[in-house]
Amino acid sequence: KMVWKLVFQLMLMFQVAAAAAPIARSGCPDRCGDISIPYPFGIRKDCYMNEWFAIECNASVNPARAFISRINMEVLNISAERATATVKSPIISSNCTGREDGVPLNLTGTPFVFSRYDNVFIAVGCNTQALMTGITPNLIGCVSTCSDVKSKNFCEALLPSSLQVFNPRIEATDDNQDREGCKLAFLVNHTWFESNVSDPFSLQSRDYVPAELGWAMNVNADDPVYCRGYYNESFRSECECDGGYEGSPDLGCIDVDECKESKHSCRGLLKCVNTRGYFNCEINKLYIALIATSIESLPTRKRKREMECALVKKSAICKEEGTKGKAMVPCLR
Repeated sequence: KMVWKLVFQLMLMFQVAAAAAPIARSGCPDRCGDISIPYPFGIRKDCYMNEWFAIECNASVNPARAFISRINMEVLNISAERATATVKSPIISSNCTGREDGVPLNLTGTPFVFSRYDNVFIAVGCNTQALMTGITPNLIGCVSTCSDVKSKNFCEALLPSSLQVFNPRIEATDDNQDREGCKLAFLVNHTWFESNVSDPFSLQSRDYVPAELGWAMNVNADDPVYCRGYYNESFRSECECDGGYEGSPDLGCIDVDECKESKHSCRGLLKCVNTRGYFNCEINKLYIALIATSIESLPTRKRKREMECALVKKSAICKEEGTKGKAMVPCLR
């Protein structure tokens, strides 16, 4: 009985593995250590959508570490379904003994933004004001007051739409109290913060916290892809293949051959010719040749009218040159 149970479990595992959809382009590695690398990201050339989504995998350490090359941010997780990447977000500090200050971030000009719905702005310290700079005309920040319970000396603020710059200014609100005290500011995944941090001051021993990046697909005008940006649980662009194409914008849109699949409206003497994203109806040259051969033995004037009729697709009227100009006469049946 145990043997059959084991066989059944193995068969089930194989079926699940076979049914799982590929997350990377064919022939491309889909992991860097413990981290899945789904398209539009990729590790090798021709495996990512464009240079912004290139992943550098440092396999010289254990476990391997993945970085979004162009913005030099370390990746902790990527979800293609939610269009978010969990990255190491720096902690900016002021007057904190024994720690190096984090480096501000500027993602301007990239397809990445800090997810408005997944992240929150946190400032830690007694009588501390933290404002995010470089995002005019918006004014985003918060003020933390002093409390007898040290773990409550923090404040938070919601993020604006499409935030790409994180360069907070931290300062004391009271010149006579805690001016030199340790103060922190950071962007963090709010679910992680609520679940893992009971005392925000404990984060001064960390270099980073996890935050979520959203991204928008940047497609060329000639690509058969339609995208619309929107906000749901994160910032992303929903894209689909144009009409006349099938497949996925992530892994490629393939032209539908309407002629082979009988999805055209060409009838009679018209032949279907497939084009990118559509089809054309053209006069079948074979039929023209047959018609020309069949009327070759007709008298010259009659042959001329018949040829003109054939070329206008069996029109009931033909042109005939007369001695006093052009006249319209019925075609020969």
